[in-house]
Amino acid sequence: MKTIKVIITTLLIVFSLSLSGQTIKYNDASYEVKKGTFFKEGVDVTQTLTEEDKLKILEAVDKKKEEMQAAKIKEKQEKAVEKQQKQEEKAQKQAEKKRQQAEKEKKKAEKALAKREKLKSNYENAEKKHKQAIAKYEKLSEKGKLSPVDKDKWANKIDKLKLKLEKAKSKL
Repeated sequence: MKTIKVIITTLLIVFSLSLSGQTIKYNDASYEVKKGTFFKEGVDVTQTLTEEDKLKILEAVDKKKEEMQAAKIKEKQEKAVEKQQKQEEKAQKQAEKKRQQAEKEKKKAEKALAKREKLKSNYENAEKKHKQAIAKYEKLSEKGKLSPVDKDKWANKIDKLKLKLEKAKSKL
């Protein structure tokens, strides 16, 4: 913000000087040069000045013009540097945003993988319990140790385990 004010002020000064001609101090007097004519306090003094004074005043005018051009060049360089800094900041922000997005997607993928592994584990456990229940039922049934009530209980238990197995399989 401060640099913008400085730039605007400099441009206004340069513009006002270019419209009114060049004002130069020489020998404690202010001279204004317009198109090769020298004015002192608004009065044309071109004829009364010596050639040496005219040359020195013109040299001072040229020096002032060079300083103004140098100031313009410096100002343009500062603008270019400022613009470059803004572009670098913008690129840095974009890179940071992409990094955060990639990190977010990585976490999401890790979470999905963990969920998938948990579902697989649940399916395997349900399958294991179902097979164990069937094996135990068949073993007890072969030995004749099951009463009709126990057979119903085991059938209900096996059906529940089968439903859990199907539910776990559907979630996969």
